[in-house]
Amino acid sequence: MSSRVAVISGANRGIGRATAKGLARAGFETVLLCRTLEKSEATVEALSAETRLERFLPAVAELTDPEAIDAAAREILDRFGQVHLLVNNAGIVNPEYRETSEGIEETLAVNHLGYVRLTSALLPGLLRGRGTRIVNVTSEAHAKTFDPSDFAGPKGWKRHRAYMQSKFLNLVFTFDLSRRLQGKRIAVNAVHPGLVATRLLEGFVAPNPFLAPVRVLTRLMGTSEAKGARTSLRVATDPILTGVTGEYFKKGERTSPPDESRDRAVQDRVRQWTAEVGGVDWSEGIEG
Repeated sequence: MSSRVAVISGANRGIGRATAKGLARAGFETVLLCRTLEKSEATVEALSAETRLERFLPAVAELTDPEAIDAAAREILDRFGQVHLLVNNAGIVNPEYRETSEGIEETLAVNHLGYVRLTSALLPGLLRGRGTRIVNVTSEAHAKTFDPSDFAGPKGWKRHRAYMQSKFLNLVFTFDLSRRLQGKRIAVNAVHPGLVATRLLEGFVAPNPFLAPVRVLTRLMGTSEAKGARTSLRVATDPILTGVTGEYFKKGERTSPPDESRDRAVQDRVRQWTAEVGGVDWSEGIEG
């Protein structure tokens, strides 16, 4: 197969949609992984019309559902065999405490476990590719230390704390996975897209009708989705960054993450905790 294949989660809106458009323009067969088939197919149709490119393909997985992720990954690998780029982009900010059917706090399930599960499920195809890249979309609004109590609830749970902790875990996952994949021809990096006017940004404002003006102001403060996708697209496609791995990018350039995210002891603790909570260990399947 000559075509290079990209998979991006959360592709039906916001930064993900803009990133998917850019990936297709860069020549990738772009798989749009969304929560429902209806959303994925509608986005495929819309982006195909906008770009006049027939490089978009639908895929579906609810990222809180391990079985759905595994099924989507099997379909992708059965069709393509190889995956050359994975952009873990999907993310949420919940207005209230919610749990998955497995009893896991939903921000953790989508923003961290979803990244780990999708990457692990696609790993056989990622390892078969050449010049493979994994891009994890995090946020500058990350925590600076590992504190799993940020996901505890419902009493005392805070949406911003859960989100910040999940974005810190994205960094830990990125740096530890990058180290473990050394010599496997896979680059793993994290990106901060900037303050972008998306529904996720509005999610930080409580769903109170009296705060509607604040939500409007939030939209005005944010940059466009196209600009927000620039760093993801650069890290995903720029030839200059070939072989660059284990880095954190902001505004298209490398930036410094919190020290604790690079601490090997913290990485081991987070990996083991992730395996206990989510049933997935990202170190598995790498050796050999």
